[in-house]
Amino acid sequence: MSVFQLLPAFVSKPFNRILDTFPNFAYHIVVGQNKQQIIRILLALIIIIFIFTAIIFLNTLNTSSKTSPQQNNKSISSAPISKVFPYDTKNAEKLLEQYIKNTVKPEFLPAKIEIKQGLTIDKTLADEFTSSFTAADSTVSASFHFIENSSISNDFEIFIQLTDVTQATATTSLANSLLSSYFSNPLPVSNCQKKNTSSYCENFQTLKDAKVGYGIILAPDGNKLAKLVFTCKIPKESKDYDTSKSCINP
Repeated sequence: MSVFQLLPAFVSKPFNRILDTFPNFAYHIVVGQNKQQIIRILLALIIIIFIFTAIIFLNTLNTSSKTSPQQNNKSISSAPISKVFPYDTKNAEKLLEQYIKNTVKPEFLPAKIEIKQGLTIDKTLADEFTSSFTAADSTVSASFHFIENSSISNDFEIFIQLTDVTQATATTSLANSLLSSYFSNPLPVSNCQKKNTSSYCENFQTLKDAKVGYGIILAPDGNKLAKLVFTCKIPKESKDYDTSKSCINP
């Protein structure tokens, strides 16, 4: 058993029991001295040992407290840091603004086109840039996407929600009339389809540098009928270029 294990027992014993524990030791050391002197010597020894033990204990705690933060900092600094791709915001704003100006008729454009960058689920900046404004009682929503984690254009889209259409089923005549009312140079529509209670018309073509589509959608939205005209552009460099066959159907 070590000195540190024995010490608490010695400290708690009455003085007369301490003397009994070391009879021979006390006798040979202080022969000829009275018991009062023996008690003082033993008390001094106990106090010195106790102070020395306390100093060692406190020093151990202090050393531990200094090394722990260093170990924690080391583990934190060694953890991988998630980096957000630096999308070219200025270029995206320029591309989307120019697409809107080239596609939507000038009389529907606002004095200033405001463009915002979207956020991902974890609140980091996304590859999506959007713009929304009101034009002649209709709401224009435009969007542009980079290919994820790159500076390459992936797609452009414009949807215009209408409020003054009373017809419940999409037809080619209605589609061409609406498209030419809002867009500068739309592709003419010659085919419409109906699915359940929804109907749509679309012309989707492969042009020189991109795939482009124009169309309309009439579909139930709760108790109302959603009426939309739309267009999209998918550049050749897009990851979706080879597989895209429509603006609205996968």
